[in-house]
Amino acid sequence: MQAVTSVAKTAFAVKEMHDAAGAGMNEDNQAVREEAAKKALNSFEGSLPTFLQTIWDVSQMDIENTLMRVCDKVLKDISVPWQLRYRRALALERLGHLFEDAGQVELRDITQSAVAKQQLEEALYSAIRERT
Repeated sequence: MQAVTSVAKTAFAVKEMHDAAGAGMNEDNQAVREEAAKKALNSFEGSLPTFLQTIWDVSQMDIENTLMRVCDKVLKDISVPWQLRYRRALALERLGHLFEDAGQVELRDITQSAVAKQQLEEALYSAIRERT
C-alpha cells in the first residue's frame, strides 16, 4: 500500500513539474522561458524526497518478494534431508541479523529537499568513486 501511495504522489509531482515547465516554454520571450525553467527546476528539487521515497518503496517491495521466493525454495527443498533444511534456516536467521545490524546506520530525514539532494549526491559520488 505504501508503494502505491508513493507512486501516486510521484505522479502528482511529475504533473506539477510538467505544468511548471510547460507554462512558459511556448513563449518567444527568453526571460519568460528562463523563468519557466527555474520554476520547473525548483519543482523538481521540491519533489526529490517524493521520488526517493517512491524508489525506496518499490525497491523494498521487490526485495521482499524476491527474498520470500528464495526462502521458500531454500527451506522447502524436499530433495535434501530435514537436517540440512534446518541448518539453512539457521543460516538465513543469522543473515537476517547481519542485515538488521547493517540497517542500524544513521538514518536521515529525507522529507526535506536539501537533505534528500545531499544524500542523493553522496550516493552518486560513492557509486562513481567505486567504479574508478
